[in-house]
Amino acid sequence: ELGSGDSFTWAELKLSRVHFTHLNDKSRAGDFSLRVADPQLFSQPAKVPVQAVSMQPPRVVTLAPLTLDSPRLLATITKSVLHIEDLDNPADVFIMVLEPPRHGRLTRLHGDRGLSRFKLEELSQEQIQYVHDVSEGTEDSLVLQVNDGHSYQNVLLQIHITHKSQDSPHLVT
Repeated sequence: ELGSGDSFTWAELKLSRVHFTHLNDKSRAGDFSLRVADPQLFSQPAKVPVQAVSMQPPRVVTLAPLTLDSPRLLATITKSVLHIEDLDNPADVFIMVLEPPRHGRLTRLHGDRGLSRFKLEELSQEQIQYVHDVSEGTEDSLVLQVNDGHSYQNVLLQIHITHKSQDSPHLVT
């Protein structure tokens, strides 16, 4: 591991013995300075910009239908329904609604406005919900695109709506 003031030789560089390793807990953009020297002369320091690029695409770990029991009009998208991981840069992952549901919309848990995109963090914290429009349909679906800025994956989320009669018995506690 090299630090400020450390050196390496041209031969070590040519033999691929010098590597730059990005640590996940560090900023993905930055720079470092290099200076070339021989026994008599040395150059001015030159800044080398660094931009860490995602090497692993986001991965869908769990994808199951979202079940909604009507007359209840909403259901939270939990990890048991849709769980997505991104091991190298989860903060950069956005999920876009490519094809919205026909019988409802996605909203944040404590919001009413329909969403066209949201962060992976919001999905992981189970802050996204499907709100049904009370139509008689029993099936709905939407297409989401998971994107980390370098790769993407489309996901079809199916929604099953079961209509229960208002007159049916229900448990009151």
